[in-house]
Amino acid sequence: MTAFTKLSLQANFCSSDLTLYQHIADHFVLACQQEKLQHLAVLANGLLPLVRNSQFDKSSQGTELQMIGFDPSAKQGQLVSDLQGDKLVEMMQLIIFATPDDQTDMGYGRFMNEVESALRRFAKAVNLQPERDDLTVRFHQHISYHN
Repeated sequence: MTAFTKLSLQANFCSSDLTLYQHIADHFVLACQQEKLQHLAVLANGLLPLVRNSQFDKSSQGTELQMIGFDPSAKQGQLVSDLQGDKLVEMMQLIIFATPDDQTDMGYGRFMNEVESALRRFAKAVNLQPERDDLTVRFHQHISYHN
């Protein structure tokens, strides 16, 4: 069983400059590293990400969807980044993937607390204003069976 958190950052930016996307990505990765969250994806390409286990599904890209493969058994961190500065995206997709090491006897509570701390750190670092900027968090738990 694996779990991942997909974050959608929607803010009122007026530039599609790669530098802006890179600035946001750098702060997100740094905030996650401080909480020891190492399996990450940062996307600013206008596509909807589908997160899969890379042992069974390979990363691929279509016209609307992007399949992202993570290896849950990888002990070292994984970072998938696709920042396209020539596109003004409606939102950036920031993904944090849990591994079996993130699960305890009680589930993914500790992992989710680390995600929350990283998001608070990230929001502060990029000066998100709660009155006008949205940081939407979705938690997905996915079970797949393979013979």
